[in-house]
Amino acid sequence: MRGVLGVGLVLLSLVVAGCSGGSLGSTAVSSDPAPPPTVTAEKGSISGSVTDEELQPIAGADVGLSKGADRVTKTDASGKFTFNELDPGAYAVFVQKLGFESASKGVTVVAGEVADATFSLVGVEVIEPRHESVSKNGRIGCSYYTPVPLSGFWSYCPSQVMVWEHEPCLDFTVTEGNTWRLAEMVWTGTGATAPENLWLGEYNNERTNWAPGYGQGPSPLAIKSDFERKFKDGVSTPRWCAFIGSDTGANLAIDQAFTIYFTAFYHMEGIPEGFSALPK
Repeated sequence: MRGVLGVGLVLLSLVVAGCSGGSLGSTAVSSDPAPPPTVTAEKGSISGSVTDEELQPIAGADVGLSKGADRVTKTDASGKFTFNELDPGAYAVFVQKLGFESASKGVTVVAGEVADATFSLVGVEVIEPRHESVSKNGRIGCSYYTPVPLSGFWSYCPSQVMVWEHEPCLDFTVTEGNTWRLAEMVWTGTGATAPENLWLGEYNNERTNWAPGYGQGPSPLAIKSDFERKFKDGVSTPRWCAFIGSDTGANLAIDQAFTIYFTAFYHMEGIPEGFSALPK
C-alpha cells in the first residue's frame, strides 16, 4: 500500500507540473495512437491498456511509471499506452482517471521482451462542487416599537405574536453535502417607518437557538453560515428569521417587507469571493 501511494503521489505531482513533455494537465485525448513497443538486446518495453468494468477502452487516462526516473503518459483513443527503452528491472505502474478508482501494479521488464500491463478501472461517483439559489418574500411588523436589547443582539417588539404572524422566518431546503449557506436580505420601507437596520439569523438544527450565522445591518444584508446541520432522510430545512434592528426609534409603527435570496453551496470549502445572488 505504501508503494502504491508513493507512485500515485509521484504521478499526481508530475501531472500538475506537466513534466512529461505533453499537456498532462488537460483532459484532451491525443489523436495519435500509442507508439508500438520496441525492444533491443539491452532494453525492454511495457505495453498495456486501460478499460472500464465493461471492457470499454478509457482514453486520456494518466499512466505513471516509477523506478528511479519517473515517466508519465496518457492512454490513446483505444485506451492503450507504451513505455519504451526501459532498463531491465521491477517497475510500478499507476493509472488514474477522473470518475474511476486509481489502480497500480508491479511489472518486471526483461531486456529484449515486452511486458504487459492491463488495467480494468472501477467507476466511482464524481462529486462536483455546486451551488443553488432561491428567493422568498417575508414580512415583519409591530404596532409600536421600543428599542430594548434582548440577549444582546435584537430588540423588543411588544406585539411578538404580530411579528410571527407577519412571517419573519422563512424555511429553505438543503440536502447532504451542504457545506455553506448564504442569505442576502433586501428591503425598502412599506409602512410609516422603514428601519435602517434589520437582524437576520439562522436557527440551529433543533430550531431552539441561533446557529453561528447571524448579524445586523442595512439593506442589502448578507449573512453566511457554515453550521453543520443534521439531515433526516438526506434533507434539512434551515430557518432564517428577520428581526427589527435595535437602532430603530421608539414608538413608531413598522410594517416591513423583505426578500431573502438564499444560496446553498455543496462540497465547497467556502463561498467564492465576490459571489452574490442578488439581481444585477
